[in-house]
Amino acid sequence: MELTRLEYGDVAFSGAGPDGSPVSTSCEIKGLSDLTACMTDARFSGHQLPGLLQNYDQVWLLVVGVFKARERDGVLVYQMQRGKSAGYWQDASHGRRRAFLWRDLMMFLTTMQIKAGIRVAVVDDYEMAANWVHTLWSWWQRGWDDHDSHLQIHDAMRDQLFDRALLTRPSLTRCICAQLPNIGKEKSAAVAAKFKSVRAMVEASEEDWMSIPGVGRTIAHKVYVALRGGSNGTGNGH
Repeated sequence: MELTRLEYGDVAFSGAGPDGSPVSTSCEIKGLSDLTACMTDARFSGHQLPGLLQNYDQVWLLVVGVFKARERDGVLVYQMQRGKSAGYWQDASHGRRRAFLWRDLMMFLTTMQIKAGIRVAVVDDYEMAANWVHTLWSWWQRGWDDHDSHLQIHDAMRDQLFDRALLTRPSLTRCICAQLPNIGKEKSAAVAAKFKSVRAMVEASEEDWMSIPGVGRTIAHKVYVALRGGSNGTGNGH
């Protein structure tokens, strides 16, 4: 670990994505009082959130605290964790706003996930927050395919059910190669794993392309010609 000042987020690290390319991750950690402040001003959604989304591939919002809806009126209450009041439930408030509904908080977090596209997790205290961050970091340090056992999906069905690479932002190499003749989304992951950059892909020979599973001589030739601006299938570039 390195203790430093981050312009956006409280924790940041990188890991290996589906094609071996780096995936950057940041986590913003907020206690409940800080989170309710975000619901009443634009400090998070107007400044922090855009910066996080522009600078990182994966963005997490980690909420720290024990909270619930009060039964009689749905008001958001949280459990005090320090001092003589530890264990007691307190109404959540911020500034002039004396109370929040639990529903308001859930709507805010749902908007962050659906509209902003970030991920949200909740833990009870900061000790658990530290363990959670370490677990997330550890997940990304393992190989992408090393986690497939968690899915309990048969290998023959995995690619038919969903495109695993869509769980993270596709690399530039994969986005480009998916547009090549007879490559498409299905073979793009294997291509991106073979060629670590767009330049390597463009400079590759037909034999290099034929070494990729599912790419035979005919497809290799079409791709080789297409990358050199040809369209007549003769292999003569411009």
